Amino acid sequence: MAVTATQVGVGCLDLDAQANCGFVPLDTSNGAAGFVTTGGNLYGVSSDGKVLCLTIASQAPCPGQPYAAIVPPDNNSPGLQYTGSMTIVNGKVFASAGPVDSTPVLACFDPATNTPCAGWATPKAVAPFGSFTFDAYTSYDTSGNPVGACATTVGRPTSITTCYTEAGAPLAAPSVFSALPSNQDVFNPETVVAPDGDLQGYFGIWGNPVPGATVCYDWTRAAACPGGIALPQTHGILTRDYGYSYDGVTQCLFGLGDAGILFSEDPTTGGSPRVHSGASVSLTPSGFYCDGQAGHIHGYTNGKLEGMNPANVNLAASTVDVTDPGGAVIAHPTFAPDGTFDLSAISPTTHPGIVVTAHLVLNNTNDFTGGNQPHLVVSFNGDPPQVCFHTTVTPTCTVTGVSDTATGTDATGTLTSNTVSLAVAPGPSCQPTVTINKEICASHNNADCGPGGAGPWVKQAPVGLLGLLLANPHWRITVTDAGPVGITGATINDGAQPSCATAAGTFALAAGASRQIFCSSSILLSLLPLTNRASATYTPANSPAGTTPSTTATSSAVACSLLCIL
Repeated sequence: MAVTATQVGVGCLDLDAQANCGFVPLDTSNGAAGFVTTGGNLYGVSSDGKVLCLTIASQAPCPGQPYAAIVPPDNNSPGLQYTGSMTIVNGKVFASAGPVDSTPVLACFDPATNTPCAGWATPKAVAPFGSFTFDAYTSYDTSGNPVGACATTVGRPTSITTCYTEAGAPLAAPSVFSALPSNQDVFNPETVVAPDGDLQGYFGIWGNPVPGATVCYDWTRAAACPGGIALPQTHGILTRDYGYSYDGVTQCLFGLGDAGILFSEDPTTGGSPRVHSGASVSLTPSGFYCDGQAGHIHGYTNGKLEGMNPANVNLAASTVDVTDPGGAVIAHPTFAPDGTFDLSAISPTTHPGIVVTAHLVLNNTNDFTGGNQPHLVVSFNGDPPQVCFHTTVTPTCTVTGVSDTATGTDATGTLTSNTVSLAVAPGPSCQPTVTINKEICASHNNADCGPGGAGPWVKQAPVGLLGLLLANPHWRITVTDAGPVGITGATINDGAQPSCATAAGTFALAAGASRQIFCSSSILLSLLPLTNRASATYTPANSPAGTTPSTTATSSAVACSLLCIL
């Protein structure tokens, strides 16, 4: 959420590029309750009570926003801040508003209709007049299902918590906050599956006399967490906690508050700093092979800590989780004294991919100094890994083959592979367009019917052209290659006049070139009319050895006497 002197909207930071990616104004107001995400949109409530919306993919305001107000104006004056927060319950947007000297309320907005939720035509009170709240959070049943929303007020004299279902009916509320000292600010929780497997919410609180503390509520037990209501943070620093972020790998809470101090915390005891570490490795052995063949993978072997002295880790208190990629638990192997753990009992056939997560309890931080970078390494037994390359051939039709040699380095030095060569067959766009045209000379003068002769050349001989007893027709065959590549090994097929095939021989043509073959024959007039058909057989240039030749469609010309007319 970001504001200018006259507008409230979305400020965007590109974390990959560490760059500003813009500000999108959404309303003329002085503040908002922050944003929540559902259905690909960001939703917020401005200080004038209106619902704000931005489409994340396009970074553009949603059509028709800002939508009608769902809560009363909340400190919508210069220099004041919105007092309230937001949460999502099964796709519904809940928002609280609680300005000082007013009645704090909770409201519900339905993104499917861009109107208040059914049963929420008006906002619902969460505490008496004169109270205010900084939070709005999701309520869960003991099975971990979201069932409604709650708000807890600042403790004056005590904190009041009120919850409602999605439909707007009253809902049983956590009672842990009523035991807090007066004047405690309570903020939105970080709700996670805790190390003991329960769904727990960690609420930051502060206010004289508490310099900063964590209230833990166990939704699975519907009671305070086993560690107590308010975890005593042991760092001894004034933090004034606003909230936390949980790292499931190291099982650490990271806190930040009004004092601007970032700190770590044990989610079970509140101990700080939290001297833990951890790592997660996703391993899919088939990803090391690319030939599509089976039998490369023989079995998982083990996991181990590298770059760490086992004496610096409380291995007995550290744990390992092995799950499938979907999160289903497969095994919980234990650490050996040397920092390894066995994975050989896990079948790579049953579990072709595994996720191994190590939760480490440290005795000290000696392995995290001097640039040392410890690692968790997970291994399997299999054939040597493969690397596959894909070569894209240029579309110029001039490449006849590719040759590749791979190089690399490892701990032994430089590696050089064997050379692989592969012929490239012309694709559809690199096939020549070859045509043939057979004609007969229509001149009485033999000099006009040879190479360079004037002809004319026609498809059918005119009446009276051929002699009385013996005809001597002259033929011309034209082979043309329109490209885009040339042809080789071209021959003429002419069953009626073999002399034409003999005259042509075997020849090649470049793209865009033509060749003419001239031939003649003697034919008894009794055999006329004669339709003479010819075709050309050829191989496209750059074709690999063994390519089957191609043959054109036939072309014909007719030698005839009066019978052609009769």
